[in-house]
Amino acid sequence: MAIKSGTGFMTVEVKRGQLIFGRFKAEEELNIDGSTIYKHLQKFEESGQISIESNNKFSIITICKFDSYQNNDIEEEQLRDSNVTTTEQLRDSNVTHLKKNKNVQNDKKRAAFSKPTLEELKNHFKEIGLVEENIAQKFIAHYDSKGWKVGQQSMKDWKAACQTWLFRWKEKQKEIKSSENGPIFTRIHKDNG
Repeated sequence: MAIKSGTGFMTVEVKRGQLIFGRFKAEEELNIDGSTIYKHLQKFEESGQISIESNNKFSIITICKFDSYQNNDIEEEQLRDSNVTTTEQLRDSNVTHLKKNKNVQNDKKRAAFSKPTLEELKNHFKEIGLVEENIAQKFIAHYDSKGWKVGQQSMKDWKAACQTWLFRWKEKQKEIKSSENGPIFTRIHKDNG
């Protein structure tokens, strides 16, 4: 590697795990006193993590056990990347498969609902005990006006909606009977009276 030295250039061989370090350049780049930086580097050297070869222009810092750190890291990283890639591929494949299944199920659900005929409704209302005249026509008119939706959702099962109509019809019948008999306190007086 060629580096500037004074007025000329000199060639310095830098091996794997080495770097060229200039205390004054580091001081300028890091905004830290050069002697402080050098003291920290000496602590790394004392602990055996690096070795420093210095001259009056620069230092060559060698990271001890660089290859063993790099090989393990590279192998571990490659293994992690491989595992992540495999996991992502499986997950993506499963997600795609689930989406396809969900779309098929949704298509089946959409296809499963079909608007009942007037005859089907009349027969079903008879089966569940709702015999009010024209109830099937009222049901169809009501849900036609709502686009066959229950709240914000498309209707999935018209027979379940018929059950709700039966419940409401019974409630309405109770209200009609109670209004025919008058308020409760009036009935009590009539009965006692």
